[in-house]
Amino acid sequence: MTTATQQRIVLAAVDTQSATVDSITQALILFLRQLWRALTDPYSPDQVARFATQAGNATTTARRQAAAASDAYMRTVLDVLEISHIGSPQPIPDLPRGIPLDVEWERPVKELRRARFLGFDEQIAAERGLARAEKIAQMDVALAQRDGAQSRLVLADSVTGWRRVVHPELSKGGTCGLCIAAADRIYKTSDLLPLHNRCACTVSPVTATSDPGSPINQLYREVGGTHRSQLAKARWTVREHGELGPVLVDPRDHWRGPAAVAQDAPDLAATARAELASLEEALASLEARAAAGEDVSGPLAWQRDRIDHLRQLAA
Repeated sequence: MTTATQQRIVLAAVDTQSATVDSITQALILFLRQLWRALTDPYSPDQVARFATQAGNATTTARRQAAAASDAYMRTVLDVLEISHIGSPQPIPDLPRGIPLDVEWERPVKELRRARFLGFDEQIAAERGLARAEKIAQMDVALAQRDGAQSRLVLADSVTGWRRVVHPELSKGGTCGLCIAAADRIYKTSDLLPLHNRCACTVSPVTATSDPGSPINQLYREVGGTHRSQLAKARWTVREHGELGPVLVDPRDHWRGPAAVAQDAPDLAATARAELASLEEALASLEARAAAGEDVSGPLAWQRDRIDHLRQLAA
């Protein structure tokens, strides 16, 4: 049974850890905004490569800081609850999504280019690209927070599971109904915390005699002001994301899995092949002009991006 003193210490540790990770995330986002402003030509290979490298390095640093904060938090909680945890935790992966960092961090630039291609003006296109960069950063830090806590938690033999602790103070408009509904569940120690965009949840250990996360959630629910009728309507499920692992989703939302994508493949492939033929011919002309000394770096970068995308669809 968790004592009142233990409960207060765990609550303080939860608050400290969530505030620390939030501070790390916000500092990363501010730095990314500076990098984004310095990207004056999104079609310049050198500028794009520089942005991707600097963004990837900054995110790696932030992820290590978040993982260390989560490990320190989990050690504190386990020690307060007098739970033994022997051994060294596994380091978090360097590639959170299993893809090279330069590929991951070219995505905001491609989002900007796509918006320009669709007819949006420069400002809106830049905002869409920056929003993609911030979303990537937030999720990558959240993955590090999750993995840092998980790697310490699995070392504690007497821990039978864990519970997600919500943080309405860190979410605009309060914690989402998915997180609150899922906070009632106790997960196995081998299960990863299912995340979603802007998720701010913390992991709290559960043993045969203690479950400190349950009363903390009750407190946060009361403070967060989530209405019981809204909570009763909340539904959630876990889907497997190819890069992020388990994610928390509303089962009423349409989830395009491999089967759904495969149904669209014939039409997409035919359309892609038709466009690909003309673009490949235009690309050869652009490359010849570039070889002759003409500056066509912008159109050339777009053409190559588009052709790569079409080749994937055509396949």
